[in-house]
Amino acid sequence: MSSNDATHLGENSSSPGSVRDMPATLAPRLGAKRAIAAIIIFVIADLVFQLIAVVSSTVAVALLGDNAPQASVSKLMSEFAVAMFVLGGVLFAALEIALIRFWIPFWFADQGPLGFGPTRLPRKQIVVSFATGILAGLACLFLTTVVLPTPSSSQINPLWELLRIDMAARIAWAFSALVIYPPVYEVFFRGILLKGFTESWGLIPASVAVTLITVAMQFTDIMRYWPSVIALTIAAVGTLLIRLQSGSVLAAILFNVAYNVVTVVYIVAKTA
Repeated sequence: MSSNDATHLGENSSSPGSVRDMPATLAPRLGAKRAIAAIIIFVIADLVFQLIAVVSSTVAVALLGDNAPQASVSKLMSEFAVAMFVLGGVLFAALEIALIRFWIPFWFADQGPLGFGPTRLPRKQIVVSFATGILAGLACLFLTTVVLPTPSSSQINPLWELLRIDMAARIAWAFSALVIYPPVYEVFFRGILLKGFTESWGLIPASVAVTLITVAMQFTDIMRYWPSVIALTIAAVGTLLIRLQSGSVLAAILFNVAYNVVTVVYIVAKTA
């Protein structure tokens, strides 16, 4: 597929809200080079943020003093870890908006197949996006808790253990997982990256690249517990398919939210 064909993806679709009824592309070309540059920018920003978080947490614990009760230290670490999780989502959202405004202005208003897409989805599409997200989440939960090896205590995400300590931390984490991170992830992966790679390489190579990058960006979870790669791949493929089927990043966001609902309910139940 050529880059010119990319602006007409799905034009023969007859489903409600399909891309055949979308206006011409409004946002300027991004291309693979800038998409790769965006990845590098986000990786560097994440490393810097993680470094700041480690230094800040170390200083905060030191300020408690050597004689501080372990319960106080644990509660502080729990609240601090979740606060960094929330703040990280907000900061990355701001960075995304800045990149879009600088490189591809009008992208959010672009209802073409490589823009944000329709923001008023048919009711059927909303149901499909949310239902498939729930099903994907349940499938991944079944695989990782019943079929595949159960993670040991050393393989569990340390944040989950911290969530056991404080109810406020669980609420803040759940809010971030359901409200902040789904749009941040989908705008970046199924929005910015998919647009840039499709314009340069065509839809199929771009879809494969975006899926692989989505999974690879969670390498810390994979290194800790390798079966998580299966769940991550199912989620990445599911959001991509919904994105392409609907022509809208919003539909992918709904899928992501629904998928995370399953994860949040499970983790909160386990850590309560």
